[in-house]
Amino acid sequence: MRRLVIAVGSSVLACASAYALWPRSAPAIASHAHPKAVAVSAAPALLPEAAAAPSIASTPKANASPAKPDNDASREENDLRALEEEALRQIDVVPLLRAAGVDIDRLQARPDANDVLRHVAADELMTRSMMHGLLTSTIYPYGYPRDRALNDARDAANRMVAALSQEARIDLLQSALVDGSSAEPEPTFYEKDSGRVFAEGERGDSPSE
Repeated sequence: MRRLVIAVGSSVLACASAYALWPRSAPAIASHAHPKAVAVSAAPALLPEAAAAPSIASTPKANASPAKPDNDASREENDLRALEEEALRQIDVVPLLRAAGVDIDRLQARPDANDVLRHVAADELMTRSMMHGLLTSTIYPYGYPRDRALNDARDAANRMVAALSQEARIDLLQSALVDGSSAEPEPTFYEKDSGRVFAEGERGDSPSE
């Protein structure tokens, strides 16, 4: 269980770090740029060990998406903000942030505290949604470590969430809010007499069904 808590905390820390590093398009609304194309700001003031992020100037211009009209961009940002607000009502992020080592009092004193909370809640909701999909499509051998199954699914889901465009983020959040993905995901295991029994020392590969 300790490994699982560490894994959840690490992923939340990464989400909070990435959000705190993102440039702001307005004082109260985040620009929601891709977390791999960010500019460094004051994240160390929030987190014990803020991950360094590459400068936005290092992003190849050839890969940049065409600029959208301001009204379209504003509409997408407002839609995303509303979805993240709903995610925050479904996900209790305070225990997750504490487990990640975030100083909650210092966070709440920040003017953008609600933006950080919304973004972390949305990332956690999307991560759980993807974990549900991954774990539903996999049946683990009897005796397979539950924490390992959850950690592996979370790692894979985190990578997919980090790669989402803003449009894909909106789509996934809408789906996750409708599907009730806020529940903690759980792996499925074969029965003891199924013949599919995990032996300690095996590689962690699991059969997919």
